[in-house]
Amino acid sequence: MIKPISYLQTDPRWANIDYSAAGEKTDIAESGCGPTCMAMVIASLKDSSVTPAITAAWSLAHGYKARNQGTYYSYFKPQAEAYGIEAYQLNYNNLRNAGAVGNLYHNQALAAVQGGSCVICCMGKGNWTSSGHFILLYDVSGDTAYVNDPNSTKLNRIQGSLALLQKEVMYYFIIKKPASITGSIGESQKIADKVASIIQIHNMQGLIKELNNRYNGSCWWVIKRLTNLEFTGKIEINGREDIYRRTLLALDIKNPEAFNNELLNMGKSSMFYVIKRLLDKLGIE
Repeated sequence: MIKPISYLQTDPRWANIDYSAAGEKTDIAESGCGPTCMAMVIASLKDSSVTPAITAAWSLAHGYKARNQGTYYSYFKPQAEAYGIEAYQLNYNNLRNAGAVGNLYHNQALAAVQGGSCVICCMGKGNWTSSGHFILLYDVSGDTAYVNDPNSTKLNRIQGSLALLQKEVMYYFIIKKPASITGSIGESQKIADKVASIIQIHNMQGLIKELNNRYNGSCWWVIKRLTNLEFTGKIEINGREDIYRRTLLALDIKNPEAFNNELLNMGKSSMFYVIKRLLDKLGIE
């Protein structure tokens, strides 16, 4: 699966939002890994406006917050179904030290990921947590497990060992890839198609992946090539200053200082929207 949008439960936009069952006091930063994983899934596959604040509120409203713990395992299926996504709990017995039976479920989860689905993993004590924690597994290559961890961006947690993950996982929740993707991945596909109608793209899947995650590299070069194609045919663009100046000439930039800062820092958000606006300026429908 293309890397989903990455959300952190500690993001200040929602970190301190209440996520408390009756008789406790907690928030998304402390206890919201489950809804944060589901927000990543829903925003990527169905509705890019969904955030952990929305999924945590849904969980609370439907009684899925476990007192003095995290989120009930029964939460994921109905939350996914609320957005037209099929999901199910793969195993109901703890897989730690499960031996051959555990291998059966590990293989099924791996096959799901290889088939384009993603898997929410409930992790036990070890590399990913000191107690219990939900993470989102979206790709595997060799022994590397590619993960969106809602509580960390450390390399050993977002590109960890598959063998270690299988050793420490307790439960798997399969999120099936829907036939129609309308979230950020679907939006990124449309943008990539537009770009490909103007300039030659050698790696469409790579472009879609980078657009979806607002990666810097593809956004940077797509802007450069689009502006050069339509607006700067006389001389070569050599660096950030030229891209900045020529984009200002081509587009009505409301906040040039912020745009310049994002170019300087290879910022993500402006890159994405400048590409879309350049495409509109070119008349690409």
